[in-house]
Amino acid sequence: MAESSANSHERSDAVVTRRSLRATALGLATFLAIALLISAWHRSSAPRPPVAVMDEKLADYAQAAGTYDIVFLGSSQTFRHVDPAVVDAGLAQCGHPLRSYNFGIPALREPELRYMAEQIVEAPEKPALVVVQNPIRAETVFSNMMSGRGRYFRGGDHTGAALKDVQCYTGRRQGQARSLFNNLRVMLAEAFGLGRLAETFVPTDPPEPPTYNEAYRTNAGFYPVDQDGSDHIVDRLETSPMTAADLEQGRAGEGFVAPAGSATCRARQLTETLDLFQAAGVQVAYFVSPAPKDLAHDRPITAAMADLNPDLPILDFNTLDRADRYFDPALWYDAAHMNGAGAATLSADIAEALCTVMDE
Repeated sequence: MAESSANSHERSDAVVTRRSLRATALGLATFLAIALLISAWHRSSAPRPPVAVMDEKLADYAQAAGTYDIVFLGSSQTFRHVDPAVVDAGLAQCGHPLRSYNFGIPALREPELRYMAEQIVEAPEKPALVVVQNPIRAETVFSNMMSGRGRYFRGGDHTGAALKDVQCYTGRRQGQARSLFNNLRVMLAEAFGLGRLAETFVPTDPPEPPTYNEAYRTNAGFYPVDQDGSDHIVDRLETSPMTAADLEQGRAGEGFVAPAGSATCRARQLTETLDLFQAAGVQVAYFVSPAPKDLAHDRPITAAMADLNPDLPILDFNTLDRADRYFDPALWYDAAHMNGAGAATLSADIAEALCTVMDE
């Protein structure tokens, strides 16, 4: 009799335990669903976080609607390397009096490139030609991703583009794994309201975003890096200098080579962005900026772009044939950016290349 009573108690305890587990699971699922809904609502109603240079250029470009015929769209190498005044002068000399605008954005990555493409396409007045540079490969640093800018371009409608960017990562496998892990962490934080939504209810002092000399706002989006005295720009002279070894590596065509599979994936990713412009009746061209440390890395991506887009004009200035012209230490500010003299040299050559494109 005692054994029967004990078995009855065990069955009763098991039923209670199962009910408790089901109630706990249901409560957790309900909490997660509510958190997702609130976060999605907040994201849809909150404005995009401020992004230095991007915001100012979007405002200036909108105000000058219809003024520009050519837009250069890319990262800080576009921002610091393409001088519209020099490009326009060269185009005028070959019989094409056109005006260009520099839409280079520091640290631009593919989800942001797609966003910028949409802004240009949706504008009432569209340029005749957009020259697109391959943006920086997917971010790997968690703290950068957790900035307002980083979280925004990894949540909502941008999640798929961010994951595609990791899939098409053209660096080393360790970097790709780190990028995927950190991107997923940020996406979860953004989805469940642990990022911008949390800051709404628990205000904090976010780190100051980088500032830039805004002289570019009166110079069609361009300002030479060696004239920008912003602290983080000057710091690059010590933290990321252009060395003689970097230049020699570029001249020799040595360095890390983007794997064939990821290069093709990247080219397809870029082609999707180019297709947005072409569908809107805007001509496109592809721009490869001089970059001694990335010459070997860029080569297979450029080749993949040519294979996928046989009729695409490619303005490739990062080749061994051009190394002696651009890999002069007098033309460089830091490991990634040419100075004003380098930008003037390159911009004149861009104009010459565009004259050929326009004449075809």
